[in-house]
Amino acid sequence: MKKLWLLVVISVVTFGLLACGGKESGNEDLERGEKEQVTLTYSIWDKNQRPGMEAIAAAFTEKNPHIQIKINVTSWGEYWTKLEAAATGGALPDIFWMHIAEFYKYAENNMLLSLDGKYPKSFYDPFPKDLVGLYNFNGVQYGVPKDFDTIGIFYNKEIFDAAGVPYPEGDWSREEFTETARKLTKDGIWGTAASLGDSQTGFWNAIYQSGGYVISDDWKKSGFDDPKSIEGLEWYVGLSLDEKVAPPQRVLEENQPFDMFAAGKIAMVPLGSWMVPAITQNPELASIVDVAPLPYAEQYATIYNGLAYSGSAKTKYKDEVLAFLEFCGTEEANLIQAQYASAIPAYEGTSDAWVQHIPSWNLQMFVDQLEHGVVFPTSKDGSKWDLLADDILPPVFSGAKSVTDGAREYAEKMNEILAQE
Repeated sequence: MKKLWLLVVISVVTFGLLACGGKESGNEDLERGEKEQVTLTYSIWDKNQRPGMEAIAAAFTEKNPHIQIKINVTSWGEYWTKLEAAATGGALPDIFWMHIAEFYKYAENNMLLSLDGKYPKSFYDPFPKDLVGLYNFNGVQYGVPKDFDTIGIFYNKEIFDAAGVPYPEGDWSREEFTETARKLTKDGIWGTAASLGDSQTGFWNAIYQSGGYVISDDWKKSGFDDPKSIEGLEWYVGLSLDEKVAPPQRVLEENQPFDMFAAGKIAMVPLGSWMVPAITQNPELASIVDVAPLPYAEQYATIYNGLAYSGSAKTKYKDEVLAFLEFCGTEEANLIQAQYASAIPAYEGTSDAWVQHIPSWNLQMFVDQLEHGVVFPTSKDGSKWDLLADDILPPVFSGAKSVTDGAREYAEKMNEILAQE
């Protein structure tokens, strides 16, 4: 009996040593291989950023071989239509980009995966505080900051050279910008563009540069009827109606400002930093382009925004999604994003690779402008009152209605929406 008991003890001890020896000998790959293979769906809207996102996904999978990331790209317009349909049907992708204009709808309806308590408190420290706060709803965090963007003036050096106009250097005033546009407007070329089509790259900046505001900090009041806001709108609209240095809105309704710029029909155009990859894909265009800051008026100002990585609240793979979102918030992932020039990474100190992607351009300007950044103005129903521009402002941009009357009408209807939030 004693011998039998001894054999049992030896067997148990031997098995235990073998098991420990397996772990100590670095058999982690075997352990990982035994994990369930998971494929996470990941939706984005910018094809130009796909290479960078794929590189981030590959780096994550290298560390987590049992998790594959399948990236799907759709255009901006289709993206939100499909995402809303998926949310309604309970079939959101596991991971997706989130924009502040749509965030509150998804957060309020419990569609987003809560990140509260999932990461150390210091996790968000390297990101701009305002960007982190954009994706916090009722005290709950629903997004990991991905990037930030500011607005600048892209200009065609060949058109400047042909007109004998010096390139913009450093900061310039609104008056200097307008005078430059006058000199460039000739021979079928417009000096600049002042489109109604995109508030973030257009008239919102003019409003804040004049000392006005789009919405009050407490989301209770529209700022469109503020005298300073009206002043900014008058200058912006006047580039086309009064100065004649920008195409009429009827032309821009049929032609995107960027397309006209790329075709050499517009000398200077305000665009977001997110357009850099699109221009670099056209080497001929990229070789004759550079960037300058937005002009200042009463103050410097540029609308800035940032996307977030978010997850579905109903994903079957919460642990895996949380792991991927955590990796996206690392310095490593942000450096990859910078190297692919996908966007300006939100993680502090990782923008250099993005800036150096095109050494001949003044890309540092986009990063420096964050100092004067005005965080993307919005509210719970921000997408609703932003769309008012399409209904109310066309007569203003065509000259059929005064800026003051249009701005006051906008403020009235916007306040009605805010009162219902």
